[in-house]
Amino acid sequence: MKRIIILLLLLASLFSQLTVAKAEQITYKVKEIDKTQTAFIHRPMPQEEISEKAKNIESGANSILPDMEFETVKLEKGRKFIVVSEQNLNNGNVEGIPVRFESVQKEYLTYDKKPSKIVFKGKIEKTHKPRMMGKSGTVKIALEKITVDSITYPVTALISKIDNKKVFFNTIGASPCYLSNLADAANNGVIHSTLKDPCGGTTCTTNTYTKPLVFLGAAALQLADLMLSPFVAVTRKGNDVDIPLNTYFEIKLDKDLYVLNI
Repeated sequence: MKRIIILLLLLASLFSQLTVAKAEQITYKVKEIDKTQTAFIHRPMPQEEISEKAKNIESGANSILPDMEFETVKLEKGRKFIVVSEQNLNNGNVEGIPVRFESVQKEYLTYDKKPSKIVFKGKIEKTHKPRMMGKSGTVKIALEKITVDSITYPVTALISKIDNKKVFFNTIGASPCYLSNLADAANNGVIHSTLKDPCGGTTCTTNTYTKPLVFLGAAALQLADLMLSPFVAVTRKGNDVDIPLNTYFEIKLDKDLYVLNI
């Protein structure tokens, strides 16, 4: 009886060991498969496969544009374009709104091709409204793209002039308040009114001797007006920027630009 019990215990122990070994083998295979899949996912793409993909792209392009070769044209840094604004520009514009400038006439990029239509695109980068102390408003424009014959390229360019007035750092500013105050003092000051009416509206007579004295006195008062006008402007707000539609601008390339010659 004891022998039978011992035999049964030995059989049970052997069966349990076989079950554990089988389970460990299954677990190992699962882990091995996981490692294989992970290695396949993260493996670097062989150069041959990259070359094959590149060939597929090239063949696709050739099927769209068969037997066509393209060359580029270099537009050198400093080249200037005369354009017109296609929107009003003022210091009340919201920052970030798009702006667009179109060439006044088509540009010849090469001697043997028809002229090209040029369009510059960008956005309002920053604006400042007029402030006290005579500080006038400003509008800063960022030029980002150029379109040549319906193809758009990134561009680095500057607005160099607006209506023959120089522009610096793409920032359009209204004239300082003291300049307009100075112009007003010059145009409508004492000497101006004295030249029109030496007697100041009263009935009087001037002769060869008194007339120079009258004008010298007026000139002295006019000089005082001109000297004081900048100080008077300090107490006032500056001027607004207001550039109407179709205003002429000069835009200058700040880096060489390569475009397709088509």
